[in-house]
Amino acid sequence: MKTPKPKRLPSGSWHVQLRLGGESISITEPTEKLCTQKAQLIKAEHLAGKKRNQAEGAGVTLARAIELYCEDRSNGLSPSTIRKYYAVKENHFQELMSIRIDRITDRQWQRAVNAMLGTYAPKTVKVSVGLVKTVVKAACGQFPDISIGKASAQKAREMDRVRFLEPEQIPLFVRSASKSPLAVPMLLALSSLRISEIDGLDWADVVAGKDGFTVKIRRVRIMDKDGNWVLLDGAKNETSVRNVPVLIPELNKAIKDAGKPSGKILECCQETLRRSAKRACENAGIPFPGIHGLRHTFASLSAHLGIPEIVSQEIGGWANDKTMKEIYTHVARSDVAASLSKIRAFYESNQEPTAGGTADENANAKR
Repeated sequence: MKTPKPKRLPSGSWHVQLRLGGESISITEPTEKLCTQKAQLIKAEHLAGKKRNQAEGAGVTLARAIELYCEDRSNGLSPSTIRKYYAVKENHFQELMSIRIDRITDRQWQRAVNAMLGTYAPKTVKVSVGLVKTVVKAACGQFPDISIGKASAQKAREMDRVRFLEPEQIPLFVRSASKSPLAVPMLLALSSLRISEIDGLDWADVVAGKDGFTVKIRRVRIMDKDGNWVLLDGAKNETSVRNVPVLIPELNKAIKDAGKPSGKILECCQETLRRSAKRACENAGIPFPGIHGLRHTFASLSAHLGIPEIVSQEIGGWANDKTMKEIYTHVARSDVAASLSKIRAFYESNQEPTAGGTADENANAKR
C-alpha cells in the first residue's frame, strides 16, 4: 500500500493520516517532504514490527495478545481507548482468554459471539468483536471468521447514529442553556468541543479578541484503563490541538460575565454536565442529543449553512474530512424537504402540455 500524499493545512503545515494495524496515526510537519519522510519511516517501522510480532504472537493466549496489542500501541491509543480494550479482556470471551489464539477455531469464535448476542447489546458485541479480530490479525496475520449477523450488525449501526439538533432547534437550546450555571461548557460543546476537551479547559485558555473570545484546546481530561481521571497535554490527535473561535453571542456573554482569569471551566464532573444539558433540552421542549451530539450539531449546522468543509474541519479538529462527512455531518430534515421540492419543481416545470387543455392549464403545466 502506498503512503498517502500529504495535504496542506490552512495554517501552512502539511498533514497526512496513516491507518496502520487498525490505528489512526496523524502526522503534521512544516514541509511536504518532511511529512512524507516521517510517514514512510513510521510505515516501515510498523511493517517490520508486524512481521516480528506475528512470529512471536501466534503462541500467546488471547488475554496476553490483547495486553501486548495495548502495550505496543500505548503511545498511539488514548488511555480511554485502552481502558475499553482491557474491559473487553476482563468481561468478554472469557471461555477463550486462556487459549492460544492460533488454536482457537472459527467455530469456537462463533459460539462465543452467539453467546454474547444473547446477553449484550449489538453495539457492545460489535466493539468487542472488532477488537479481537484486530488483535488476532496483528498477532497471526489473518482475521478469524466471525459474524454477528446482518440484523445485529444493522441494529448496531443504528445505535451508532448519534442524534443531533435540527437548525430550528438550536436557538431553543441556546436560550435554555444560557440560563444554566453550566452555560459556558454546554455552549462550548455546541461550538464543536469534545467533552474531554471541555473538561481539560482552564479559564486561562480563553483569550479575548476584537471579534470575541477564542478558546485554545491544548489538553484533555480522560479516564485511564485503571479508572483514574488524568489530565493529558495535547488532544485526541494533532489536528485537535487548535484555536476555536466563539461564534455564539450568548457564549461570549457568558464567558464575559464569568470574568475568571484562571481555574477549571468545568468544575463539576462530566456526568453532571450531561444531566444539566439534558435538563436544558427538556426545558426547551426538544430532544437531548447527548453532549457529543452537540458536537455533531456543529458539523450539521455548518453543512446546512454551506460552510466550506475545510473550515469546519479545522474548527472542529477532525483529523480528516472523511471522518467529518461519514460520522458527524448529518442532513437536516428541512434541507431534505427543500431538495425534494426543487426536484419536484424541476419535473413539474418540464411537463408536456396536455393535449386539448385550456391555456391556463397548459401554462400551469409548463410552470
